[in-house]
Amino acid sequence: MGAKNEIKNVLLVEDEQHDVELICRAMAECSRSVHVDVSMSGGDALDYLFRRAAHAARTTPNPALVLLDLKMAETNGFEVLRQVKSDPQLRSVPIVVVTSSVEEIDMVRSYAGGANSFLVKNIDYKQFVDALKRIVLLWA
Repeated sequence: MGAKNEIKNVLLVEDEQHDVELICRAMAECSRSVHVDVSMSGGDALDYLFRRAAHAARTTPNPALVLLDLKMAETNGFEVLRQVKSDPQLRSVPIVVVTSSVEEIDMVRSYAGGANSFLVKNIDYKQFVDALKRIVLLWA
């Protein structure tokens, strides 16, 4: 296990700028030892994780945690989840689905696809920050 004050990288995959700002602000409240990289699309997230295209020269380690939105244009969160969890080098990276969906089928599909946790964004901000704190402590 790494040093207690070691900076952990978290990849946030979210296509809505407002939600990116909200989650980044909440993550800053959660921990000072977390650095958040943002991918605004599922395709960019896959390029980041697989070190392709614009991210081919990425030298940072794989993220300690991925926060993944489900509902994105083109490459959605389910496809990102499928590809990551089917790759031997990445499957151990914890993925927490952070979505506005309250549909039970989305939760079931997420867990069936290998998600480690599921968090609904549309809750009270304080509850959201508290939930993120628990997630960061548990997974990152």
